[in-house]
Amino acid sequence: MLWKRTIVMLAVFAALTLLAVLAAAIPSGEKVAGLEVTAIDAQAVTKIDIRRADGEYSLVKKDGQWRIDPGNYAVEDQLVERALEVVAMVHGGRTVSSSSANHEKYGVTDDALRISVQSAQEPAWTLLVGNLSADKTGNYVRESDDNRVYALSARLQDTFDREVNRWRNRTIVKFDKDQATRLVLTKAGATPLSFAKGDAGWTFDPAPSNLPADYKLDPEKIARIARSMANFRATDFDDEQQSLDRGLTPPLYEATVTLDGGDSVAVEIGAEVDEKFYARKKGEDQTYLIASYAAKNLQNDLDTLRDMHLLTFDAAQVEKVDIVEGKRRLTLEKKAEDIWAVTAASAEKPAGFVLDHAKVTSAVRSISTMQAKQIVGGPAPAAAKLGSPTGTLTLTLAGGVEKIVKVGAEVDDDLIYLGAAGRVFKATKGSKNRILKKIGDFKVSEARRQPQFDPAMLDKLPPQMREQFLQEQRRKILQRQMMEQMMKNADKQKPPK
Repeated sequence: MLWKRTIVMLAVFAALTLLAVLAAAIPSGEKVAGLEVTAIDAQAVTKIDIRRADGEYSLVKKDGQWRIDPGNYAVEDQLVERALEVVAMVHGGRTVSSSSANHEKYGVTDDALRISVQSAQEPAWTLLVGNLSADKTGNYVRESDDNRVYALSARLQDTFDREVNRWRNRTIVKFDKDQATRLVLTKAGATPLSFAKGDAGWTFDPAPSNLPADYKLDPEKIARIARSMANFRATDFDDEQQSLDRGLTPPLYEATVTLDGGDSVAVEIGAEVDEKFYARKKGEDQTYLIASYAAKNLQNDLDTLRDMHLLTFDAAQVEKVDIVEGKRRLTLEKKAEDIWAVTAASAEKPAGFVLDHAKVTSAVRSISTMQAKQIVGGPAPAAAKLGSPTGTLTLTLAGGVEKIVKVGAEVDDDLIYLGAAGRVFKATKGSKNRILKKIGDFKVSEARRQPQFDPAMLDKLPPQMREQFLQEQRRKILQRQMMEQMMKNADKQKPPK
């Protein structure tokens, strides 16, 4: 039985050793206790005082709205909601020290970030916030009148250590984008452009008197402006009191949206400063700074709102693609949904050629979204050489309708002439390669090479087998598209090199 007594004695010795270690870690005469502040109901908080190295300010709840004092600036809703969530987590915690000698080690000296919370229902508490805790879940803290240091599972520093302007609401105007019914764009010294949204999308209302006869509005550009205004935000604030011309009295540009019910909101755009623009909500005094792209989106005119699409058609309705470039000709015909076949090719097929049906479909869709850089007014100039084009693309839709793009001469080092739908355009030179594709452009890559089914065999299959095959092909196409989209999304999320 000696071995049993030995095991018992070893167990007792281990327990006593552990107790001794714990006792040595606890300062004499003190108990291990958590932070003894009462958990506060976030909804009952009425004021948060924040002291940083650069000064003090308060977040104050007034008539149900949070404001910054001094300044009476509105607070960003999402920021104050997160702050209140963190406040609700401030209780308990683990004691890590009871000696003032460790305050600097944990970053909780008297000049540390200080947060005071007041509640309508519970006593206020004040904490000095130090370094990130060892487990990275929160910060070390102590009460301002107590030497004890605690490790909290609340990241107070991340939440509250902000300059005043980082709390401020940067929203200039906000509304439900689906409620926009009218848009008016005004440029100083010019006739306003007015648009209305109907069942067919956005249109002029009324049309400008100086509208060119061949003008075609791009409704999506108007919709994009309305969407951008639905949550129009600033990048910074202009609170300087000095008198200077900001281009806002009167504004250089103004965009006004009318909503269902008749209410309207307007944004005024002023002068440019340091690659930003002055802006404000019409009727309010606060001046903001907005990003250059946001300002220029509201500075559109007839030229920039013009529809620059070469053609308008449904890519899914295309049944035949004819490409002619000099003596070279390539014809592809659709045999079934997303199933294509090469029916004519003057150029020899590359070695090991297998048609990639997805590349054909993608090329057709690319043409349906293709836009030019400029529109040439009047008839095509002789220099465009569209009477004897370099090449021609003809898309035949269901029902026999043809959509044609002609590639003309080079304009300069960057542009070429294109003719489509009775209009003459100038487009980038790269457009030629998108329009006049070669047979090699449709070859299956080695990485995606799989046994291919001859489209000509479809007509020889019994109806039931044909439908089963097409369903399987659709499933594979959908699966491949989903995988490609997932890969694209993954690439976008990779950190920059």
